Amino acid sequence: MRAELEQLKQQALNDFYFFSKGILEFEDISIQPHKRLCDFLQSCYKHSSTRILVLMPRGWFKTTVCTVSYPLWLTLHNPNLRFLLISEREDNAIHYLSLIRQLIEKRYLLRVFLGLEDGTASINEDSRTKLTLPRSRISKEGTFEVVGVGGTVVGRHYDYLIKDDIVGPQSANDSQATEAALRWHKFSYSLLESPSKNVDMIVGVRWGRGDFYEHILNQGSYETFILGAYDEKGKSTFPSRFSEETLERIRREQGPEIFGAQYKLECIDVESALFKREWLRRVEIDKSELEKMYIVMAVDPALSTKDSRDPTAISVVGKAKDTYYILDAQAKRLSISSLIPHLLSLHEKWKPHRIVVESTAFQRLLAHDLRLEAERRALDIHIVEFVPSKKKKLRIMSLEPHFASGRVRVCGEFPDFEDQYLSYPKVTHDDILDSLATAFMHLPEYSIGDEDVRESEYVRDEIEEWEEGRSVVTGY
Repeated sequence: MRAELEQLKQQALNDFYFFSKGILEFEDISIQPHKRLCDFLQSCYKHSSTRILVLMPRGWFKTTVCTVSYPLWLTLHNPNLRFLLISEREDNAIHYLSLIRQLIEKRYLLRVFLGLEDGTASINEDSRTKLTLPRSRISKEGTFEVVGVGGTVVGRHYDYLIKDDIVGPQSANDSQATEAALRWHKFSYSLLESPSKNVDMIVGVRWGRGDFYEHILNQGSYETFILGAYDEKGKSTFPSRFSEETLERIRREQGPEIFGAQYKLECIDVESALFKREWLRRVEIDKSELEKMYIVMAVDPALSTKDSRDPTAISVVGKAKDTYYILDAQAKRLSISSLIPHLLSLHEKWKPHRIVVESTAFQRLLAHDLRLEAERRALDIHIVEFVPSKKKKLRIMSLEPHFASGRVRVCGEFPDFEDQYLSYPKVTHDDILDSLATAFMHLPEYSIGDEDVRESEYVRDEIEEWEEGRSVVTGY
């Protein structure tokens, strides 16, 4: 029995994820996403990292792993370590310590590993804010102590500062609150016994542009673990608790700004954005209204599933009189073999008068293969190859007066479009906006300077017939 317990202890010491899941029995800890987080923290310990930053969405159990499990695991390695657990309010930090107490009381294997089951050692229940475990070191500090931001800690020094959610939502729009947190953060270095060797660890979630965590990121001195709600394929990084459907519901309830910060960890800079939220005007349309529109589907193909590349962007825009209707706007990472059936299904749904495909270099293959597949299916599809001669930025900026004048209507929920719309020009991807600009350019009575649009005489005649109210099929 003793040999088996020692083997289990060694496994727990060598595998932080096993310790969290198997020894502490956290049911909500799962391979995805917590194995990656545990491996990161274990690597930080192995390589003696002194500055650590962990950013994860709300509800991803980052506190459970970083602020509760990690200090206990480190204590198994070195019982003489001293931790100060810090939160925005002391009450929150006390809750962290309370959970540590409960685990020590109720997890048999943990008690055995800490030497608490054979009666040779005991816990010193100092107070609600302090807990001391058996150790050889003589120290006035407990093994675990807590404090709130701004709290007084005099004459004590620690080996680890763990700052978990030391700022709240006011950090997103209150520069004074952010400055106060930053001042206390800088002051706290003096609480480390050896600032060059001891560990300052920050755990949190983004609140918005200019928040506390943006300042920490800009320092560039912290080992960072940043995991948003979606992986590079758009799938949930915590699927056992947050499905894509659940995330989409939260996004609709919160809106792109809050959801972007809290779950995607991407903050929208509303003040410097080119496009304004109040310009988004939503409407519902029926089939009869669709029949009155000239419809264009624009495709900006990436033909790559790599996260570093822009995904393929597809926009479907209709125009009736002087109003533009965004019928669909999406971005997908698809191979060419998957993209063509997807485009044909959208064609069947919206029945656009033309499909405009940006054709540069290998992207020309898409237009060619799309024509072949349409012919094979005996579909009447008008495909226009578009070679842009102006910069993408100018094309996207040309959309602004149309949104500002109130001539654009959005016919549905398109979260990727909204994220780009509200963030531009400070965006990682702007592919949907670019495809939208391309669609606008190919609608009747829309032009952008001398933009080079390669299209057939038939297509130009088609626009003229539609503007005159004649059928694009019969000509009458």
